[in-house]
Amino acid sequence: MKMKYTFALPLLMTLSTVISPAAHATGMTPEFSVLLINTDDNGASMNVKNTDDKAALLYTTITDIAGPQNKNTKLIATQPIVRVEAGETQRVRFVLDIQTPFTVEQYKRVSFEGIQQAKPAGAKLITATIRQTIPVIIRPKNVPDYTTPWDKLVWKKTGNTLTVNNPSPYVVRLSQKNLHRSFR
Repeated sequence: MKMKYTFALPLLMTLSTVISPAAHATGMTPEFSVLLINTDDNGASMNVKNTDDKAALLYTTITDIAGPQNKNTKLIATQPIVRVEAGETQRVRFVLDIQTPFTVEQYKRVSFEGIQQAKPAGAKLITATIRQTIPVIIRPKNVPDYTTPWDKLVWKKTGNTLTVNNPSPYVVRLSQKNLHRSFR
């Protein structure tokens, strides 16, 4: 009987969290799913909305993706921590610091996280922060807009190995797929 209780309690708690109307995801929501920056503009701006019902701190962080081309380009979020009232929108400005000119697009990621206000002492509440992370593509001066950069990929199959090469100056994001043995 005790075994059923220890199993049922976590299951009941999980179901009540999923079914509860207060369990829906809220937080900081960026205006777009990708931040595109042209070096001619020396930066860009994006609106971020606090979709929560309470004020929160908007914490903006930028992550550099590994690669030699990203070392000479810095992206700085001005006012990386700012209070945003419930339902309000905050404009976040991004400034480029280019130490060495580059000829291919750069790829980084930006995260927008809503940090909730402190709960009253003794309150038995569990809170979690929601973070939205989106890609940042920095386009150099002489690279024109191109809406289908994957067309420029070069594919090569050698035996059981498929190799893809990107000779273009454009960022192309791919996801990894594992094929079942019968499809190889």
